[in-house]
Parts: sequence; structure tokens; C-alpha cells
Amino acid sequence: MAQENKMLINDFLNALSGRHKPIEVIHRYVAETDDALRHHILHYETAFPRFELVIKDMNTMGDCVLVDLSMIGTHGGTLWFLPPTNLQSARPILSSHHGDFFGLASTGKQINLPMKALYRVCNDVIVEHRMHYDANNLLQQLYSTLVSVKVDQYGLPLLKS
Repeated sequence: MAQENKMLINDFLNALSGRHKPIEVIHRYVAETDDALRHHILHYETAFPRFELVIKDMNTMGDCVLVDLSMIGTHGGTLWFLPPTNLQSARPILSSHHGDFFGLASTGKQINLPMKALYRVCNDVIVEHRMHYDANNLLQQLYSTLVSVKVDQYGLPLLKS
């Protein structure tokens, strides 16, 4: 069963990678119990159309599959770090930045954000997931040209004279 789950997750990630993510494909792999994953995919497809998923390693344990991967693409829409829902919070992905991000102008930079994803599979569909990444890494890659501004004791910027 573990090998079958691994093949399912591999097929799922390959079905999404580098192409448009139609809802039918998402429904094929993701159970109704994991609305957060469906939301995550659709949200980031809007922000990073046709994002790619690069699998580095995959391991199984029971009904779970742990994937070491990166997400790559071009930022072509708005990306928001959403507040937690009743299931999970949305997460960023790897991409090039071309649109607004936290109200900051687009940078057009290539981004490489390594991630870990844990999928629990039951009856040939994903019923639960967890994703882990370093959000500061993403922000540093997008905004490495931002300069830190020194502030005074009241939090107001100090201006050079």
C-alpha cells in the first residue's frame, strides 16, 4: 500500500506541475475532507500560473507520503498570506515575482523555495496534508534590494540630511 500511495502522490504532483490546474484534476486527487489543499492549489495557481513542482525525494510511512520538493514558476497575480481558516492557512510557493505582493511592487525575480509536504492518503485520494517552508526565505529572495530603514525612538524613519 505504501508504494501505491507514493505513486499516487507522484502522479498528483506531476499532474499539477508546469500546467494549468483544472478543478477536475484537483478533485481527482484531493478528497473533500482536505478543502485547504484545494484552496491552496487554486490560490497559488492564480498567483503563480502554471507553477512547477520539482520532487527531490519521497518517502512513505503507513498511509503517509513525505515529499521534499521545490515550487518554481512566474508570479503573475496577487499573492496573499491568508489568515488561518478553520482548516489551515494558505502558504507561499516558489516563483518569479511580477505582481503586487503585500502591497510591494513586483520584482520580476526568480524564486526558489524548498518545501516539505506530508500527504495522508486513504482510498486513493489525499485526505490530509501539511506543508512546511521558510517564508522569510521567500521574502528575502523577492525583496533583497529593500534597504532597512533606521527609525527613531517613536518608530519614525530617520532621514539622511
